Amino acid sequence: MKKYFELDGMTLCVSKHHLTPKITEAINAGRFEGTERRAIKNHIKPSDRVLDLGGGIGCTGVVAGRIVGGDNLMIVEANEDLIWDIQENLAANLIFGATVTHGAIVAQKTSETITFHKSKAFWAGSLVSGNAPNVTTVEVPALALMDVVAEFEPSIIMCDVEGLETELFIEPLPDHVRMIMMELHPNVYGQEAIKGLFDQLSTMGFSYVPKGSHGAIVCFGK
Repeated sequence: MKKYFELDGMTLCVSKHHLTPKITEAINAGRFEGTERRAIKNHIKPSDRVLDLGGGIGCTGVVAGRIVGGDNLMIVEANEDLIWDIQENLAANLIFGATVTHGAIVAQKTSETITFHKSKAFWAGSLVSGNAPNVTTVEVPALALMDVVAEFEPSIIMCDVEGLETELFIEPLPDHVRMIMMELHPNVYGQEAIKGLFDQLSTMGFSYVPKGSHGAIVCFGK
């Protein structure tokens, strides 16, 4: 069963078993991914190529895809149950040609799969154990960040990976990546981890960009 919503000029289709009252209320109130949507509109240009890590139901991917077109969009999502929702939402919003990949992004690939903690509240699924209630664990394909970046050559990386972001950016990113937009998860890690993340990105030539950043959503640019 599916439920349809209108949000920010988009049609969003979500499988009912993925919805919780909080998610439904956030979509109906227009708050769902609101800060992320504003950051995308502030920074992404038609000439960009966008890599969306942790695509959820595809909302941020749709917003980006309406700017850059499907051929310049790649969405990676660890929860296999959400892949259909992503594809449905791209098609419903006339975005064609995007690459939608099932897998979990890791800094370094040490095995073909990695354990993912899948939650009914789809926005809380994580590789980090204990980050959400009522989870089931599944094995999903492991995808090394630098391999995906080398293959797709994005200029923008959007990152919502529920706590793993502090561990992802350990190798210098290629020059074609000009901006990173990410959601921090301070409930998962402390201030020292946030400082380490900011310091690491600084060594790569990225600095904090106030425009588009708000609360846990932070933008870094060159």
